[in-house]
Amino acid sequence: MSGPHSLRQPRIFLPARYHPPTPPPPELGPGDMWLKTVEPEDYSRHPDFSRQEVYCELFLVWIDEVNNTTIFVNEDAHELHASVYIPINSGIPDQYRVSPVVIVEKWLGWREWRNAPEWTRWIPGETKSFVDSRAAVALLFGLLSTNKWNKPKSEAIWEWTTVISVGTPAEEAFHIPGSSPSAPTSDEDDAMDITAVEESDDQLDLAGLVKLINKV
Repeated sequence: MSGPHSLRQPRIFLPARYHPPTPPPPELGPGDMWLKTVEPEDYSRHPDFSRQEVYCELFLVWIDEVNNTTIFVNEDAHELHASVYIPINSGIPDQYRVSPVVIVEKWLGWREWRNAPEWTRWIPGETKSFVDSRAAVALLFGLLSTNKWNKPKSEAIWEWTTVISVGTPAEEAFHIPGSSPSAPTSDEDDAMDITAVEESDDQLDLAGLVKLINKV
């Protein structure tokens, strides 16, 4: 009789544990990039230099399921709106102390998505107020006036930014000798620095936005 047979367990070769690469962080849009330049204390303080600083208010407009005429769920639309108030002793004429309301950024999707801008998670209609440089705001609003979202108000926005830029480091970008404070057109040969920033279909050129704000 043959001796007892030992049963061998089959060898199972498992692949090394797979570690998927960490996805890159989402790119920041104009809204988040502007908010990145705001210091925490700017949300609670008053202007230290009333001739060079302004009050900014940002708020979220949330449109639930845009154009939903089907049984399917559509993505939500989010708009970041901004308005600026200039201190009374700034030297700016009274009719220009409140800015036109501009759309800083639009975003289509659900706020739970990883790549959703931070501001889409705000409470709709609730304002975020802070103090910022009048020069930086003038440059930013001048840039936003060239965006298609603000086309109906582009003339008013450009006029406002031209007026409030006076006496700030941004003044040179808006004033050409002999020119009037009207919105730029594509036919103008003497385009200001601020209008040289290109825009895509849905976003302002972010590198240009950072460059403009960092100048001041």
